[in-house]
Amino acid sequence: MGTMAAVATDPAPDVNPHYLEHVIRTSESKPVEASEDILSHSGIKLLAKGAQINEKVRDRLLMHKLSKPLEDCIQVTDGVMPESFGPLGEALLAQHPLLKAICAHDLYPSAPATLATLKLSAPVQSLLTVYAEHQGDRLRHTAGVAMLALALARRMMPGETEQHRMLALAGLLHDVGELYIEPAYLRPGQPLGPAEWRHVASHPLVAERVLRNMPGAGKEVANAVLHHHERLDGFGYPGGVQGKALGMTGQILAAAEWLMALIETGLTPMTRASVATKLIPG
Repeated sequence: MGTMAAVATDPAPDVNPHYLEHVIRTSESKPVEASEDILSHSGIKLLAKGAQINEKVRDRLLMHKLSKPLEDCIQVTDGVMPESFGPLGEALLAQHPLLKAICAHDLYPSAPATLATLKLSAPVQSLLTVYAEHQGDRLRHTAGVAMLALALARRMMPGETEQHRMLALAGLLHDVGELYIEPAYLRPGQPLGPAEWRHVASHPLVAERVLRNMPGAGKEVANAVLHHHERLDGFGYPGGVQGKALGMTGQILAAAEWLMALIETGLTPMTRASVATKLIPG
């Protein structure tokens, strides 16, 4: 099966215009500022620490390659707080009995409580906030994926608490690559040709590039996010990874994303029973 390896290249310090547009829209409701001096690749100071990131600086940022990724140099005031995932997670469990059953565990704190104690670095928090402002309803989806990834990790990797928390964070971040995609292609019902589909299907690759060196994320989170649409039979994307080439963390996040999509779209009674017998102890 063909891969999409050619879609993404090694990260260059360019500013993605779609991501920047989402940041600027976020700035209309929440202050967004430079968390440090933003420098061009040649060392020119484009914005001083504390400068507001808004429509006035769009062209200046797009005209230059940067010395560091923009994502690592901005901070959103009043951004998404990990504590907010506690009540959000509880509401999801109350809404979806199957999700509640899968996430139940006698030996660990509840999944919502664990999400609420995740440590979010400033760049991760800002990226999640921009994503939430872009698609607020999708934050519920990411929280559900995070709880499912956590629950599956607890069963498949017992005792590996750091890996559990890493996968929960990867669940929260798994779709941030959508911020870098042409928004028109993501509209429900939008017909896509081959070129447009390749663009949309590149979002795991883009997210991996963004997250791999981001403080508070890193290579493990980025690698899990890269594989969240892969499938063991090789019919996933973007790489068509199959069998043993798809590592355990990638398998867990991919299964969590697939399960949450099923839960959200509504399972038939037969499918619900099949999933329950496979995933719920007893």
